[in-house]
Amino acid sequence: MLNALTKKTENIFEILLGLKKLNWDPVWNFIHWMCLPEQSHGFDIEFREKLSLYACGVIIPNMRVIQGFRVESAYGIFCDRADLALAAPGENPPYEFLLLMDDIDHTSPDEARKINNLVCYFQNSRELVTEGYLRILILSNLQDTSRHQRLRKSLEPEFEGSLGAFAWNILPLATLGDWVEELLPKANPDLKYFLQSFIEWARLA
Repeated sequence: MLNALTKKTENIFEILLGLKKLNWDPVWNFIHWMCLPEQSHGFDIEFREKLSLYACGVIIPNMRVIQGFRVESAYGIFCDRADLALAAPGENPPYEFLLLMDDIDHTSPDEARKINNLVCYFQNSRELVTEGYLRILILSNLQDTSRHQRLRKSLEPEFEGSLGAFAWNILPLATLGDWVEELLPKANPDLKYFLQSFIEWARLA
Protein backbone atom coordinates (compact mmCIF):
# COMPACT_ATOMS: atom_id res chain seq x y z
CA MET A 1 0.00 0.00 0.00
CA LEU A 2 1.26 3.50 -0.83
CA ASN A 3 1.39 5.96 2.07
CA ALA A 4 0.04 9.27 0.75
CA LEU A 5 2.23 11.31 3.12
CA THR A 6 5.59 9.56 2.80
CA LYS A 7 5.12 8.28 -0.77
CA LYS A 8 6.64 5.00 0.42
CA THR A 9 5.19 1.53 0.22
CA GLU A 10 3.94 0.29 3.57
CA ASN A 11 2.92 -3.34 3.36
CA ILE A 12 2.69 -5.46 6.48
CA PHE A 13 3.97 -8.52 4.62
CA GLU A 14 6.94 -6.65 3.20
CA ILE A 15 7.79 -5.36 6.68
CA LEU A 16 7.44 -8.73 8.42
CA LEU A 17 8.56 -11.16 5.72
CA GLY A 18 10.91 -9.14 3.56
CA LEU A 19 11.45 -9.17 -0.19
CA LYS A 20 15.12 -9.68 -1.00
CA LYS A 21 15.52 -12.28 1.74
CA LEU A 22 12.30 -13.90 2.87
CA ASN A 23 11.36 -14.96 6.35
CA TRP A 24 9.71 -18.21 5.33
CA ASP A 25 8.25 -19.46 8.63
CA PRO A 26 5.55 -16.75 8.79
CA VAL A 27 4.77 -17.43 5.11
CA TRP A 28 3.98 -21.04 5.98
CA ASN A 29 1.93 -20.01 9.01
CA PHE A 30 -0.14 -17.80 6.72
CA ILE A 31 -0.66 -20.56 4.14
CA HIS A 32 -1.58 -23.02 6.89
CA TRP A 33 -4.17 -20.52 8.15
CA MET A 34 -5.69 -20.16 4.67
CA CYS A 35 -5.96 -23.95 4.32
CA LEU A 36 -8.15 -24.32 7.43
CA PRO A 37 -11.83 -23.78 6.58
CA GLU A 38 -12.85 -22.88 10.13
CA GLN A 39 -10.54 -19.86 10.27
CA SER A 40 -11.67 -16.25 9.89
CA HIS A 41 -10.52 -15.64 6.30
CA GLY A 42 -13.91 -16.60 4.82
CA PHE A 43 -12.49 -18.87 2.07
CA ASP A 44 -13.95 -22.07 3.57
CA ILE A 45 -12.16 -24.96 1.77
CA GLU A 46 -11.63 -23.14 -1.53
CA PHE A 47 -8.00 -22.13 -1.02
CA ARG A 48 -7.15 -25.71 -0.06
CA GLU A 49 -8.97 -26.95 -3.15
CA LYS A 50 -6.86 -24.68 -5.33
CA LEU A 51 -3.73 -26.28 -3.89
CA SER A 52 -4.90 -29.81 -4.64
CA LEU A 53 -6.09 -28.84 -8.12
CA TYR A 54 -2.74 -27.24 -8.93
CA ALA A 55 -0.76 -30.18 -7.56
CA CYS A 56 -2.85 -33.11 -8.75
CA GLY A 57 -5.10 -31.80 -11.50
CA VAL A 58 -8.23 -32.63 -9.46
CA ILE A 59 -9.83 -31.43 -6.23
CA ILE A 60 -9.22 -33.87 -3.38
CA PRO A 61 -11.93 -33.71 -0.68
CA ASN A 62 -11.54 -34.20 3.06
CA MET A 63 -7.83 -33.47 3.28
CA ARG A 64 -6.09 -33.22 6.61
CA VAL A 65 -3.76 -30.21 6.90
CA ILE A 66 -0.51 -30.94 8.76
CA GLN A 67 2.12 -28.32 9.55
CA GLY A 68 5.68 -29.59 10.06
CA PHE A 69 5.00 -33.02 8.56
CA ARG A 70 7.71 -35.53 9.52
CA VAL A 71 8.93 -37.13 6.29
CA GLU A 72 9.99 -40.64 7.22
CA SER A 73 9.88 -43.76 5.07
CA ALA A 74 8.42 -47.07 6.18
CA TYR A 75 12.01 -48.19 6.75
CA GLY A 76 12.72 -45.37 9.17
CA ILE A 77 14.70 -43.15 6.78
CA PHE A 78 14.12 -39.60 8.04
CA CYS A 79 14.55 -36.65 5.67
CA ASP A 80 13.30 -33.57 7.51
CA ARG A 81 9.95 -31.95 8.20
CA ALA A 82 8.01 -30.61 5.24
CA ASP A 83 6.63 -27.15 5.99
CA LEU A 84 3.09 -28.18 5.15
CA ALA A 85 1.31 -31.36 4.08
CA LEU A 86 -2.18 -32.18 2.85
CA ALA A 87 -3.14 -35.82 3.31
CA ALA A 88 -6.20 -37.95 2.65
CA PRO A 89 -7.68 -39.96 4.13
CA GLY A 90 -7.18 -40.51 7.83
CA GLU A 91 -4.41 -39.99 10.31
CA ASN A 92 -1.82 -42.52 9.15
CA PRO A 93 -0.35 -43.95 5.94
CA PRO A 94 -0.86 -45.44 3.49
CA TYR A 95 -2.49 -42.34 2.04
CA GLU A 96 -4.54 -42.12 -1.13
CA PHE A 97 -3.19 -38.61 -1.60
CA LEU A 98 -0.19 -36.89 -0.04
CA LEU A 99 0.95 -33.40 -0.92
CA LEU A 100 4.20 -32.24 0.70
CA MET A 101 5.15 -28.59 0.49
CA ASP A 102 8.44 -26.81 1.11
CA ASP A 103 10.19 -23.69 -0.14
CA ILE A 104 13.32 -22.92 -2.05
CA ASP A 105 14.94 -19.50 -2.11
CA HIS A 106 17.84 -19.03 -4.51
CA THR A 107 19.18 -16.10 -2.49
CA SER A 108 19.81 -18.47 0.42
CA PRO A 109 23.16 -20.21 1.02
CA ASP A 110 21.16 -23.32 2.01
CA GLU A 111 19.88 -23.98 -1.52
CA ALA A 112 21.84 -27.25 -1.86
CA ARG A 113 20.51 -28.53 1.48
CA LYS A 114 16.97 -27.65 0.46
CA ILE A 115 17.29 -29.47 -2.84
CA ASN A 116 18.67 -32.54 -1.05
CA ASN A 117 15.69 -32.49 1.31
CA LEU A 118 13.25 -32.27 -1.60
CA VAL A 119 14.91 -35.20 -3.34
CA CYS A 120 14.67 -37.20 -0.11
CA TYR A 121 10.97 -36.32 0.22
CA PHE A 122 10.30 -37.44 -3.32
CA GLN A 123 12.16 -40.72 -3.05
CA ASN A 124 11.18 -41.90 0.42
CA SER A 125 7.59 -40.67 0.65
CA ARG A 126 6.51 -42.95 -2.19
CA GLU A 127 6.23 -45.73 0.37
CA LEU A 128 3.54 -43.70 2.18
CA VAL A 129 1.25 -43.71 -0.90
CA THR A 130 1.86 -47.16 -2.37
CA GLU A 131 -1.55 -47.16 -4.10
CA GLY A 132 -2.13 -43.42 -4.25
CA TYR A 133 -0.72 -40.11 -5.39
CA LEU A 134 2.35 -38.30 -4.08
CA ARG A 135 2.95 -34.67 -4.91
CA ILE A 136 5.85 -32.42 -3.95
CA LEU A 137 4.98 -28.73 -4.29
CA ILE A 138 7.88 -26.29 -4.08
CA LEU A 139 7.03 -22.72 -3.15
CA SER A 140 9.48 -20.26 -4.68
CA ASN A 141 10.01 -16.52 -4.77
CA LEU A 142 11.49 -16.80 -8.26
CA GLN A 143 8.77 -15.93 -10.73
CA ASP A 144 10.95 -17.08 -13.63
CA THR A 145 10.73 -20.82 -12.98
CA SER A 146 13.05 -21.54 -15.93
CA ARG A 147 15.88 -20.58 -13.59
CA HIS A 148 15.29 -23.68 -11.42
CA GLN A 149 17.57 -25.82 -13.57
CA ARG A 150 19.49 -27.33 -10.66
CA LEU A 151 16.25 -28.28 -8.98
CA ARG A 152 14.86 -29.82 -12.16
CA LYS A 153 18.01 -31.86 -12.72
CA SER A 154 17.87 -33.24 -9.17
CA LEU A 155 14.15 -34.02 -9.00
CA GLU A 156 13.75 -36.28 -12.04
CA PRO A 157 12.46 -34.03 -14.87
CA GLU A 158 10.09 -36.68 -16.22
CA PHE A 159 7.93 -36.31 -13.09
CA GLU A 160 7.47 -32.54 -13.33
CA GLY A 161 3.82 -31.53 -13.58
CA SER A 162 0.59 -32.95 -12.19
CA LEU A 163 0.20 -36.33 -13.92
CA GLY A 164 0.90 -39.87 -12.77
CA ALA A 165 1.22 -41.43 -9.33
CA PHE A 166 4.33 -39.41 -8.42
CA ALA A 167 4.91 -35.83 -9.51
CA TRP A 168 6.38 -32.51 -8.39
CA ASN A 169 5.86 -28.94 -9.39
CA ILE A 170 7.00 -25.40 -8.65
CA LEU A 171 4.47 -22.99 -7.15
CA PRO A 172 5.43 -19.31 -7.54
CA LEU A 173 4.48 -17.00 -4.69
CA ALA A 174 2.81 -14.79 -7.27
CA THR A 175 0.38 -17.62 -8.06
CA LEU A 176 -0.67 -17.70 -4.40
CA GLY A 177 -1.40 -14.00 -4.72
CA ASP A 178 -3.55 -14.69 -7.78
CA TRP A 179 -5.57 -17.30 -5.86
CA VAL A 180 -6.19 -14.96 -2.95
CA GLU A 181 -7.28 -12.25 -5.38
CA GLU A 182 -9.80 -14.65 -6.96
CA LEU A 183 -11.19 -15.48 -3.52
CA LEU A 184 -11.17 -11.90 -2.23
CA PRO A 185 -14.91 -11.28 -2.86
CA LYS A 186 -15.65 -14.12 -0.39
CA ALA A 187 -13.20 -12.90 2.24
CA ASN A 188 -14.13 -11.65 5.67
CA PRO A 189 -14.68 -7.88 5.11
CA ASP A 190 -12.55 -7.10 8.16
CA LEU A 191 -9.57 -8.89 6.55
CA LYS A 192 -9.78 -7.64 2.98
CA TYR A 193 -7.16 -4.91 3.46
CA PHE A 194 -4.84 -7.46 5.08
CA LEU A 195 -5.36 -9.97 2.25
CA GLN A 196 -4.92 -7.28 -0.39
CA SER A 197 -1.54 -6.53 1.18
CA PHE A 198 -0.59 -10.19 0.76
CA ILE A 199 -1.60 -10.12 -2.91
CA GLU A 200 0.62 -7.10 -3.57
CA TRP A 201 3.53 -8.54 -1.59
CA ALA A 202 3.34 -11.96 -3.28
CA ARG A 203 3.67 -10.39 -6.70
CA LEU A 204 6.79 -8.48 -5.67
CA ALA A 205 8.56 -11.19 -3.65
